[in-house]
Amino acid sequence: MQCDPVRSILSFGVRMRAVILPVTVLTSTESIAKEKLDFVFFDATGRLYQTSKLAEGLADQGWNPDEREGAKVLLIETPSLKDPRYTHEMSMLDAPGTISEDDKVLYVVSCFDQEFVSGYHTSKQVARVLGHSRARFRVRLLDEHGAVLNHSAEPISGKTLRKWLRE
Repeated sequence: MQCDPVRSILSFGVRMRAVILPVTVLTSTESIAKEKLDFVFFDATGRLYQTSKLAEGLADQGWNPDEREGAKVLLIETPSLKDPRYTHEMSMLDAPGTISEDDKVLYVVSCFDQEFVSGYHTSKQVARVLGHSRARFRVRLLDEHGAVLNHSAEPISGKTLRKWLRE
């Protein structure tokens, strides 16, 4: 069954122009600002999730509280699914032992020129908004509320991802 992303988004009361809400949040324990990303993404079956409400979306899919608490999104932004940095990134992330189910990380692919439909992904429109209309490669780790915990403009290794998850 094909999912119409616009209809899905509108059924949740979210307008396409309001899909992403960049927010700067000052934490009480740090003097630095953390970027917060609020956008929608889909799974391979077309189910809708929102980064600022990740736990609720996972609960709707039957994840128990232990599984969804502390869940994170690894946002992989790429100009193309054929981009060498993207293919290198995915080969490193797919390597055995990179992460375990206990790490609770959802890989979300955000591609500028086509939608990745085999897993978690954004629409092309969301990819363009995330990239500020510039096609580029970037990896960002988000917490369950959409706060950016770490980022890189180059592919990251499994070792780097594990380090990011411990920070």
